[in-house]
Amino acid sequence: MTWQEGAVDARFRACEYGEIEARIVARNAGLPSPIDSFAEDHILEATPYAIVDSDGTIGYCCVHQGRTLTQFSLDPAHSHLGQSLFARAKSLESVQESLVPTCDEFFLSHALDACSTVKVQAYFFQHVRDVTEERETISYRWATPKDLALVRNSSGDFFDEGVEQQLTAGQIAIGLVEQTPVAFGVFERGRILRDCVSIGMYTMPAHRGKGIAVSTLLQLIGEAHAAGLQPIAGCWVGNHASKRSLERAGMASRTRYVRVEF
Repeated sequence: MTWQEGAVDARFRACEYGEIEARIVARNAGLPSPIDSFAEDHILEATPYAIVDSDGTIGYCCVHQGRTLTQFSLDPAHSHLGQSLFARAKSLESVQESLVPTCDEFFLSHALDACSTVKVQAYFFQHVRDVTEERETISYRWATPKDLALVRNSSGDFFDEGVEQQLTAGQIAIGLVEQTPVAFGVFERGRILRDCVSIGMYTMPAHRGKGIAVSTLLQLIGEAHAAGLQPIAGCWVGNHASKRSLERAGMASRTRYVRVEF
């Protein structure tokens, strides 16, 4: 068998997530930078496909909402088949694009081979330095389902329809100045990278410009370290205020999340 024939023998089989979960976890845990909860959602909510040949499973891919590849991976012994199999992955469902973290060299390289347009979507941040700064006195408590109206009415469109689940899971903190709510923090444990926690913040408009966003991030970073977790974050490229706050809180980005259109 030649290496070209190997690609012909392989096929893509829709499967249950559990069948390839160990591969997904190992693949993403082995990347040089962690992915955030948004990227995890686009993997976990996608249709998983096992890539199989006569030797068994040799890789996998994931297709989100029929149009977006969010994972593509092959075992090292079959990586030479990458271009042929990526072309086949692009023909699944109605695939038109990939969402790829730049830390995933194999996936990114194959997406770029086929690209027509590349758009940077977001920064992925990691905590890189400890920060101590003077800040307004602010206390925090974990929100509960009883706080649903407060969270919905005071956070604009920051939270999506999953806010009730976040409250039930204890993933939202409320920042208070003299018992007045001024901010919300997000603390989402990784579902693929289970030693990581994605953090985020929202400051109510009337209280912005006072360092509360940085205070909230520092509080969440402290919570993460106390729990033995690595704090990470994602930030849309156009959200300059959020990016500045993350950097002031001791975080930095070396990874981008890019949309590669075919």
